[in-house]
Amino acid sequence: MAEPAPPGGPQPRARRLAALLNRSLRVRMSDGRTLVGAFLCTDRDANIILGSAQEFLKAAGMGPYREMGSQEHWGLGG
Repeated sequence: MAEPAPPGGPQPRARRLAALLNRSLRVRMSDGRTLVGAFLCTDRDANIILGSAQEFLKAAGMGPYREMGSQEHWGLGG
């Protein structure tokens, strides 16, 4: 059963996340990769779910970022 909404409406963190829904986000990973995609939601473990994401790598001695050569599709559809 779903939890009831807290009195007074959504909490500030939930409002901030709701404002980001379907907006394009750039996420920099700890291993140096950068993902750019549409913010869809978070899961129970607070992982970010991006739709139509592209992966970029920062290569040593090259420009700021380059797109990965192969396209991989994970998760929903695609």
